Amino acid sequence: MTTIYMIRHGQASVLSDNYDQLSDLGKKQAQLLGEYFVEQNIQLDKIIRGPLYRHEQSTQHFIEAYQKTKIEIPPIEIREAFREHQGPKMVRELAPSLLQEEEYLKEIHAKAAVTRQEAIRKYLRTYEYITRLWARGELDERTAHIQSWKTFNEIVVDGIQELEKEKRKTIAIIASGGNVAALMAYVLELSPEKAMEVSWIMDNSSVTKVYLSSKRKSVHYFNCTSHLQDATMITTI
Repeated sequence: MTTIYMIRHGQASVLSDNYDQLSDLGKKQAQLLGEYFVEQNIQLDKIIRGPLYRHEQSTQHFIEAYQKTKIEIPPIEIREAFREHQGPKMVRELAPSLLQEEEYLKEIHAKAAVTRQEAIRKYLRTYEYITRLWARGELDERTAHIQSWKTFNEIVVDGIQELEKEKRKTIAIIASGGNVAALMAYVLELSPEKAMEVSWIMDNSSVTKVYLSSKRKSVHYFNCTSHLQDATMITTI
């Protein structure tokens, strides 16, 4: 049986010019997760991360606690299969035209956001609406040049199935919310739309643990943030 801990990266820099970097809080979240793994004496046979900078930073802060102990950690592996999906790019490209077509989006954007929190809520409602259409395949004709949600999930599953071959291994994968959603869809046989919904609710630095074998696949826990004892440190974006 293969045990996989799929970890979402720490909080990134939402609404900034460069989302792909951790905030100070995101760095602390990843550090606390590493400390929690050490406290639980979780020994890892592999540590794999996605290719993005927020994955790299999260991994660096996660392994700091291990480096202060005698627990050996394996070399970090980078795998393209655990790159995040292209939903944000798709939303940026299609939002201007969809805002003119979709009544729901017109309603959301009828009034300008005054505070940062209002801007974030408006962004999330827009993002969720458009990515749901994308997951259903309703935007395929407009997004032929962008990797589809279906293709993204297939790539992640291929990466997971490669790891399934390594029996009796305990593996940490540090990636993004979309990767966790694809893993959950694979294990629980979720529809594309349900998998997208799962991707919206994941907390930063949360852990999802699954067991994989030739006979069964099961989820031990999902979106766990036990390492964040202070509730103010739990964030989704």
